[in-house]
Amino acid sequence: MLVKKALKNIPPCERPKAPRGGIKEKYLAGAQIREIQGCGKILTVDYYSSNDGTLQVRFFSDKKNFITYQPSEDKWAAKYMIPTAEIAECGRLPVYAASSTIKLVNDFLNGREIKSFFSYGTNYNTWRHTEGIAAAIDRYIHDYQEERRRSAAQRREELFDNRRRWFPGYDADIDRFCDECAFDHTYIFFSKLDKRHKRGCVCGHCGERWETQENIKHRSGTSCPYCGHKAVYIAERYRYTATDQTTLCTAYRHDGQLIMRWAEVQRWFVGHKPQLRYFDNAYTYYLVNGNKSQIVSYFLSQAPYSYGYTWARKNGETCSHYAWVYDGNLTEVFGKTYYNVDLTKALACCKCPINFIGLLDRLKSQPQTEYLCKMGLTALASVMTSVDYEDGKGFEGIMGVSKQYLAMYREENVLLTEHRIIKAASERITPDTLERYRNLKIESFARTARILEYMTLDTLCAYVERQLMLDQYSASGIIEHLADYYDMLYTLKIPIDKHTARPRDLKQAHDILVQRYNIVMADIRDNASQKALEYVNRWFTGYEKDGLCIAVPHERADFLREGQSLSHCVGGDSYYQNHIKGSRMIFFIRHVTEPDTPYYTAEIDMVTFNVLQCYGFGDKAAPKEINKFIKDFARSIEQGINNRVRKAG
Repeated sequence: MLVKKALKNIPPCERPKAPRGGIKEKYLAGAQIREIQGCGKILTVDYYSSNDGTLQVRFFSDKKNFITYQPSEDKWAAKYMIPTAEIAECGRLPVYAASSTIKLVNDFLNGREIKSFFSYGTNYNTWRHTEGIAAAIDRYIHDYQEERRRSAAQRREELFDNRRRWFPGYDADIDRFCDECAFDHTYIFFSKLDKRHKRGCVCGHCGERWETQENIKHRSGTSCPYCGHKAVYIAERYRYTATDQTTLCTAYRHDGQLIMRWAEVQRWFVGHKPQLRYFDNAYTYYLVNGNKSQIVSYFLSQAPYSYGYTWARKNGETCSHYAWVYDGNLTEVFGKTYYNVDLTKALACCKCPINFIGLLDRLKSQPQTEYLCKMGLTALASVMTSVDYEDGKGFEGIMGVSKQYLAMYREENVLLTEHRIIKAASERITPDTLERYRNLKIESFARTARILEYMTLDTLCAYVERQLMLDQYSASGIIEHLADYYDMLYTLKIPIDKHTARPRDLKQAHDILVQRYNIVMADIRDNASQKALEYVNRWFTGYEKDGLCIAVPHERADFLREGQSLSHCVGGDSYYQNHIKGSRMIFFIRHVTEPDTPYYTAEIDMVTFNVLQCYGFGDKAAPKEINKFIKDFARSIEQGINNRVRKAG
């Protein structure tokens, strides 16, 4: 056991004397083993500076655990005595120690001789290669951390296996639900015509058999004449192609805690009878421990480097998979009503998979969700956000569209993006127009809404269909390019009217406008870059804040020195060329106390004044305080340039 108070009272090891001729190592090391009351046998290793002899860092271990202590900062930590970045600077032999000292440390920590230690990192700058006493300690710390990680992973795996056993198996009623509800159709298998010019048919749902003389087309839609189930015709010789898959969500209670499971359901047919198989791919647990509650989810995801699949645990997250919700036990799990809504009835009118947890959360937080569920719009209620609702009452007051749409919303199962399109449209949307829009499979709602400012949805659908005949863009590509075309017209102050709103050849019109747009924007950018360059070179006097300051490079050599010192790519010619143009300028971040020592390097777009990148040694990402500093600096530069422009005006 390592007691910090007792460890702090252990006298430092005797500082070793350097051999004749001096040493190149940065540190000198001494070691000792002492019996400490309350701690047991403790190994102490002390690193001294080889320059001034001051104690730099201490290491304590009882074989089972270890800890390091920095006297200058009075800081304890369970980490390497020398940081990896420092190892990269001073080489693989950073510490001098007598051979007897190295043997003492090896015997106590490792039980064998360790001459060198090497570990890989995520990139070259995080590789760690040491020798001597540093290698002996690094090997122990590495093995200790690996064992801790392995033990933690084993505990997590055991906990996950135990939680998975909380769920019951899939029973016959779930099979029935999937076959009747989750899969919206069955299959009718038909044979070839026999000598009597009749063919046999078998329904995959009810199992009824009959003969017919009809001319049946493979994969055509129909319904079973006996059970009335929606069906698809499948020729007997292609029976193996009658496969489907969907996602199922089931909810349960375990010791009063809500637990939910999502599974991929696969269906195929053997002897005209459906066979189902379930593959779990997500779990969400609402855990309660005394007065504390916790949400934990597990997701089946791609393993690193594509090595199969693994389960990833996410604390505080829920599963948002769209799935059919098994309704056979909802009353048992949630009670007769959940926030005044009978979930069984609400889901019975739901014709598609939904985000079930999204529905539950919205019933808690959004009163309008209850109204939509009772109106038969459960799927829409599960995804509506607070900004989509209006402040009124009734369907029209809540949804912001005419109450005459209610029947269409129910029958057509209108999605959230479609509701937003209907809300943005200036004309009444009919079911035929909605179906026409759906068939185009347009993905971008925001772009579509932008276009609907200048034409109706029916006109837009007709325009997209005509452009598809030119075979230049997909439907979504047409929407993207048309909206971009409108944005350029607006920027260039060209009216969007009947002559410009629907170009005959969108690609040609877009390309011509891009050329004109680029010329205008290049001129604007050049003017802005010249103002920025003039300000930085003539008027910028410096910037200091929170102990940091800015240095401005002026020569090619400044870029090369910065890139070599911090081991990143700012020394490349492209950075220098952009800087002297004033378009994307480089700024060096320094400590006020060490203005000549490279620290971090930032690149700023001098037109938008966005920080494009900011990196330290070895492309190390900047911490929050550095990012805040450089963003504040970018704002000050923008204000300075604007002030100069106003004064000049």
